Amino acid sequence: MCLHFCRSIKTEYLTNNTDSYFWMCLQFNKASDYSYYFYMFSDKEPFLASLRILGGTYSSIVGKVCAASVPVSEFHTLLKIGNENAAKVDCPDPLLGSFNYTYTEKKVTYCANVNTATINACDAATFRTHVIVDNTGCTAKKPFYSTSGQLWCIVSFTPSTVSYTTLYNPDSTVSSKFVCVAAQSSGSSTQLSMIPGECTGTQTPSVSPSDTTGATMELKPYFSCKTTPSTPLFTGCRSILQHRCSRVVEAYCNTAVI
Repeated sequence: MCLHFCRSIKTEYLTNNTDSYFWMCLQFNKASDYSYYFYMFSDKEPFLASLRILGGTYSSIVGKVCAASVPVSEFHTLLKIGNENAAKVDCPDPLLGSFNYTYTEKKVTYCANVNTATINACDAATFRTHVIVDNTGCTAKKPFYSTSGQLWCIVSFTPSTVSYTTLYNPDSTVSSKFVCVAAQSSGSSTQLSMIPGECTGTQTPSVSPSDTTGATMELKPYFSCKTTPSTPLFTGCRSILQHRCSRVVEAYCNTAVI
């Protein structure tokens, strides 16, 4: 595992009036030429809204910056501005099909047994990279928070039986351009959870990650366009576009939703 150890340029005063830096420990994984997903391995900092950015002097943080155990679902997405369309990748197998769906939010279920409410990743024009939503038969909810009905995968990986993907939402007026999805095939159907922005450490395909903003869906396929196993895009340790840490942090602050 390749870790990037980064420190803030300037110091800040914390509650103990100590002149302190902020530190991050990052691991990057390539999804496409223009998108990455990454993990932060520091403990959560209560003075920074529990972000995994550690504050302290060098002597106080030695051995602590990269010490946290982070769930595989707690990843962040990095997307190069201006290359949103070029960053698309194949969506994970549990999403590769044409489906009818049932949508559950705040323990209320919508769109059950509605044949004209569909999710489609097998459209010929956007084969396997886009998720096309048609909710004309059930307009009560917008799957993946999309008004246009078109999203595309910019991150996709399957570390075990659960697949994780970041969908990019091109709608002009949305609270977040990213939608994080955890999905798993279960028999003949797919179970998934979604949340706008970043995935959470407790997110599973069957449990809504947030009572206020998350939702779950069950997808019933009527067509499949699943792929065969392939070699992962990221197979080694490399510096992200050979940028300095400060550039990586700047890109993260500009593109990821915190």
